[in-house]
Amino acid sequence: MHHLIRSYDIDYSKFWIGQIDIYKQVEWCLANNFTIFDLMWGELVYKKRWCNSTLLYEHHFIYKSTNSIKRIFVLLLMNLYKLHDRLKEKKAYKSVKKLKEHAFNNVPKEKNLLNIKIEKLQNLPSLENLIKINIETEEFSFLRKPTYAFQYLNFDTTENTSVYQLKNEKNSFLIKGSKQQIKVTVT
Repeated sequence: MHHLIRSYDIDYSKFWIGQIDIYKQVEWCLANNFTIFDLMWGELVYKKRWCNSTLLYEHHFIYKSTNSIKRIFVLLLMNLYKLHDRLKEKKAYKSVKKLKEHAFNNVPKEKNLLNIKIEKLQNLPSLENLIKINIETEEFSFLRKPTYAFQYLNFDTTENTSVYQLKNEKNSFLIKGSKQQIKVTVT
């Protein structure tokens, strides 16, 4: 069976959903008597974790040899693949990729990175100083990852977790669970 890559919200990365997904696919393969679970082409860390054997990727070209245009095209493709493989062997692939990004003006833009400070709180601030917020809105989306990490670390559910903005402190938020609460300060 071929590995199916499904997508999920990266804010849930703390839960290792991608690993759980692969586990479920392997479980399905075993239950349905599939003996090979192919993670496909590409050398990625998660694939190395899950594989017990690897094979080299091969390209096969099938074409009508009597057609000279097709023969020239296939020879060109074969040479391009050989060049690509040699560059990869020499570790020059990353440099070529960077050159390609610059050439096509496709350089990844730097994200607006926020500095987030988290501290445990023993006592809950008074309710008059709190404004309940919804992290599902775009305005507070930066609080999703700390909120989900809080839930994960404290074994808390979404129903038992609330997020508040502190009125008297600029850029400060409170994440409250059933047993714990933390203060998140964004700079």
